[in-house]
Amino acid sequence: MFFEGDITTFCPIQLNVGSANLAANPNIKQFVEICHEYEKPAKLQNLLKEIFVDGPRRTIIFASTKRTVDDLVIMVNKYGYRAMGIHGDKSQWNRDQTLRDFRSGYINVLIASDVASRGLDVEDIKYVVNYDFPDNTENYVHRIGRTARSTKTGISYTLFTPLNGNKAQDLIDILNEAHQFVPDRLLLLAAKNKPITTRQWKQRIAGRGNKGFGYRAAVRRGLNTKPYTHKYYRDGHHLFIHTLATGKVRDEAYKDYPGNYPEKDIIALDSSPLLNDPKYKPNIGGNTPVQRNII
Repeated sequence: MFFEGDITTFCPIQLNVGSANLAANPNIKQFVEICHEYEKPAKLQNLLKEIFVDGPRRTIIFASTKRTVDDLVIMVNKYGYRAMGIHGDKSQWNRDQTLRDFRSGYINVLIASDVASRGLDVEDIKYVVNYDFPDNTENYVHRIGRTARSTKTGISYTLFTPLNGNKAQDLIDILNEAHQFVPDRLLLLAAKNKPITTRQWKQRIAGRGNKGFGYRAAVRRGLNTKPYTHKYYRDGHHLFIHTLATGKVRDEAYKDYPGNYPEKDIIALDSSPLLNDPKYKPNIGGNTPVQRNII
């Protein structure tokens, strides 16, 4: 049983060290290069040449999966650098031994996954390379934070692909806060992957704007009052789709389907002017309108 004098009022507080927002160490020079996935191996090879041009430099490369870590270990060693990897499938003894070799300088390149890199603390790391961009920008900040410890400076390189476009704006915010250069191509990716607003989403569902789901559903149910936009003609093993508005005809090939064609099995060939040619008279047996916008 409590009395009024025994009740203590607690006032929770939040203690922030530095900025309350996610921020990168300003002593880290951040470089971001936009490339495609297939370009990464060549980009990494050129990058390592630049890093090691004046001799061995302690470098960490981060990858998103354990398989990528193993593949990069083989690749980097083929390039002529001493590299080892750590990830969740490695035993604790193996990981400890790899870190000892990295600290002693026996290997110059450490390749790690995010899980295995938690708590990783090695002095004098000058370079961090993000071969794969992490799942979120918090991990990005933790990754590049392996360099520039204390008052030292460091450099980070990030290979950013269009597949990471949904994280482009978050990365731009981190770069801007640290007063780093933002590539124009990264700005374009952020613009292309701008989140859709609630209003835009509702418009698409309702069928307003860009002929959304509602319009297509009405067409399938035969409720659309607009005139047919396409006709198709069959001749042998060819299906000709005629766009009434433009007068263009597309030649589609289909095999062994004498009746209604299955849409998923259509193979687009090219645009054909045959139906507009008065010399060509296909054996079509009539024109059949369809109620679906199939082009």
